[in-house]
Amino acid sequence: MCTANDRRTCSEEHVVFELTSATNGTGQTIADPEFELGCEQAAIGLALSSVENSLPFVRIFTDGACRGNPGPGGWACILRHPASGKEKEFSGGDPETTNNRMELQAVIEGLRQLSRRTNVEVITDSTYVAQGCQSWMPGWKRNGWQRKVGRQLKPVLNVEYWKQLDELLPKHDVSFTVVKGHSGHAENERCDELAVAAAEAAR
Repeated sequence: MCTANDRRTCSEEHVVFELTSATNGTGQTIADPEFELGCEQAAIGLALSSVENSLPFVRIFTDGACRGNPGPGGWACILRHPASGKEKEFSGGDPETTNNRMELQAVIEGLRQLSRRTNVEVITDSTYVAQGCQSWMPGWKRNGWQRKVGRQLKPVLNVEYWKQLDELLPKHDVSFTVVKGHSGHAENERCDELAVAAAEAAR
């Protein structure tokens, strides 16, 4: 399941989010709509001197769910452009997966919607995802996508997902914020609702 509602534009500078490569976890394309979220330039006040500060700013809220681990699973993300208040929701499912894979897929799908370089804050309840993206991946790559377990090197779990993130993250300026799951965080709860529904639909 994947949703993308209406097409919105404005005369101001805009960020285009495109759902062109989201899949349902089985390799089948689940949708191919394109839509635009009107937004103002992220810069506030005086002209900014750096390219980084002039980038549009988007928050991506993500979550994954699994009915059994492994089992049918779902991912969900909400893309929000604070300057304009515009947002979109996306979700999808996989009939046989794990919770960690769905957490990773949610971030992958969120980043895929961005068609230009963007300043991104990813809000997730997965420490696994946040630490992997911010701390662990460089070492894994140096070791040929292997991780240290004691004195041994073993293959990185879910490496196909991490490699996708390794391609997507450098295209943007991305930071991660970890929130506690199931604690009343509105967007996290909404993503959980969407991910659970997608997991049920994937059964």
